This record gives sequence, C-alpha cells and structure tokens, in this order.
Amino acid sequence: VADAAHPAGTPMSGLNEGWTYLSDAEATWAYAVCGLTFAVFMIPGGRVQDRFGIELVNALWRKLDLAPWAELQPASEDVRLHLLHLLAAHHGELQFGSPVPPKTPEAQSLHYIDNLDAKMEMFALAYVKSAPLAPRIFERLWPLPGHAVAPLAAFKPPENA
Repeated sequence: VADAAHPAGTPMSGLNEGWTYLSDAEATWAYAVCGLTFAVFMIPGGRVQDRFGIELVNALWRKLDLAPWAELQPASEDVRLHLLHLLAAHHGELQFGSPVPPKTPEAQSLHYIDNLDAKMEMFALAYVKSAPLAPRIFERLWPLPGHAVAPLAAFKPPENA
C-alpha cells in the first residue's frame, strides 16, 4: 500500500511501510468475533474498539517469547510502543476517536489509509442499502456528505481495435 501511494511507485523515503499493513487487524477482529458494524464508529463512546485494540495488543505482547528479539533492532519495547501509538492514533483527530494525533510518518500514513478505506466502505454500503433516486444516483446514507453517485463502468475497448 505504501509503495502504491508514492507517485513513482517506489517506496516512500523514511517510511516503514510494514507498520501501515496493521490498519484493519483490530477492526477485523471486532467485526468477525464481536459482530460489530460500521455504526460502532459513529456512536458516542465508539472509542471502545480502539481501547480494546490497545489492551489486546498489550495482552498478546506479554505472551510473546521475546528472548529471540534481545539482539534485534529496533528493540522490542520500542516496537510495542510504536504499535500502540499506531492503534491509538489511526483515527487521526480527537473528534474522530483518536486519543492522540499521529506523531510518526507511519501513523499519519495509517490514518490516511484507514480513512480512505472507511470512505470507500461507506460508498459501497450506500450502493447496496440506499434507494436509487435517478440513474446512478442514490439516496444519501449518513455519514456521506450527500447523495452517492455510482462510479463509471470500466472502459471496454472495441473488439475490432
């Protein structure tokens, strides 16, 4: 994902893209195991999922055998703290449920990737759940800012070209 986000398709300078792949682990667990839906992010107190993810990571980290990591860099404790920061900051702003804003390039990237993913999910849900108003135009589904408009169909070149 990080490579694809760079205009030239090359890795972003100084960004440890491995961190950006952790975005949906917590949400996937919440959806699959707890049966939560998108609405959990929209209700007051929706931060439960974030706090849960931080506690889950801490609990799992405590069970790891860190002896093989003793000589590796970055140090295990630095990695744990960075991972916790990624979980805490991935919503980007206090008003969206982050207890802290992103403070590293990886955390900022993760926030943007997670935000883009959430917006695309909102459109996908609108196409399924909203009533059509006109060709390609659907009734507004909160929290989208207006009516959803279906994307253009994929281009198909003529067969004789």
